[in-house]
Amino acid sequence: MKISNLSPVQWIAVLLIVYLIVHIILMILGIISRLMFWIILIIIAIVAYKGIPQWRR
Repeated sequence: MKISNLSPVQWIAVLLIVYLIVHIILMILGIISRLMFWIILIIIAIVAYKGIPQWRR
């Protein structure tokens, strides 16, 4: 089944399925988004703190 051969109804069905999957993933991530946000910020801060002295050399 090639993507170009899909009928409009099949396109709508595929888009709905993709939307539902993305929506569920975002909902799950939303629960831990605040924790992940702070963890990522801390990791970026540590990497930047250790990386900046090396970049100046």
